[in-house]
Amino acid sequence: VRVAAPLIVYFAIIFFLTLLVTHKLGFGYKLAATQSFTAASNNFELAIAVAVATFGANSDQALAATVGPLIEVPVLLGLVYVVKWYAQRRAWKD
Repeated sequence: VRVAAPLIVYFAIIFFLTLLVTHKLGFGYKLAATQSFTAASNNFELAIAVAVATFGANSDQALAATVGPLIEVPVLLGLVYVVKWYAQRRAWKD
């Protein structure tokens, strides 16, 4: 829970912040959702390598970097479905 909760909050904030900016810039919902997904996705492979090299394989940091992608994918996919629902509800054109 100490690792998952902050990551979920981070993904949601970055996702919706990027979505707001892309919507204000006039992007269609498909492109806005793609950009939001990309912005909220971190380069966890690099984070894992840096955490292991810096703190060691048995560190809490390495564990957090490893658990990140396991949390990231389902959360971000869920957020994409929220955007799809919102786009249909508000008639947000592609």
